[in-house]
Parts: sequence; structure tokens; C-alpha cells
Amino acid sequence: MGLTGRAVRGNCDFISKQPYEQLCEAGDKKLFITHGHLFDVKMTTKALMRAGAEQEADIILFGHTHERLCEYVDDPEYEKPFYLVNPGSISMPHDGIPTYALIEIRDGDILINIAHVYS
Repeated sequence: MGLTGRAVRGNCDFISKQPYEQLCEAGDKKLFITHGHLFDVKMTTKALMRAGAEQEADIILFGHTHERLCEYVDDPEYEKPFYLVNPGSISMPHDGIPTYALIEIRDGDILINIAHVYS
């Protein structure tokens, strides 16, 4: 099952009717998707990781910082490991490198790539 058409509301989406967060399934994996501003991700990802772990997410996908990140978190503080992913930004990357994320879930495996956009 693909996640085409899934969206969450961000801090500048004033008239959007989208939710601020979603829990989605792809294959046998759970994805916790949020823009991130309500979790103060520019300062720390602790609250975001707690929220995703409470949802038993396999992947926590967020934005807001416009900085790419792909980290595997296997910490005894959380019941199970997960991936913490920020695709960065194509149009306004804070490090000057336009990026997006490709997430593939196949046969129970997760493959995540942060792809660079070259002009």
C-alpha cells in the first residue's frame, strides 16, 4: 500500500484542513507523520520520539527544520527501535542542499534514502 496523497498541516498552513499528525501503515510498518513544529523539533527531537514511540511507529517522519536527517534509534528508553527521518527541503534547504526522502518498505524491510536534487 502506498502513502500517496497523505499530508499533514504545518506551521504556515493557516487554512489547511489536514491534521497536524497522522499514523499510517505501509506493509506491516507504522509511520508517524507530523510537521514537527508542535514538538519543538528545532530545539530537540525528544518529545517527537516519545510521541512516535507511544504510537509504536517504525518510522517517525517530520519536517519543520528544513534539515535532512535519517537516524536509526535503538535506545532502551523506547520499547522498540525506529527510524527518525526528516527529508529536508527541496525549495528552502537550510544547509543549501535540496533534498527529499525515498522510503521503501518491502518484505518487512525498510530502506530509506535521502536524495539530493541537482540542477
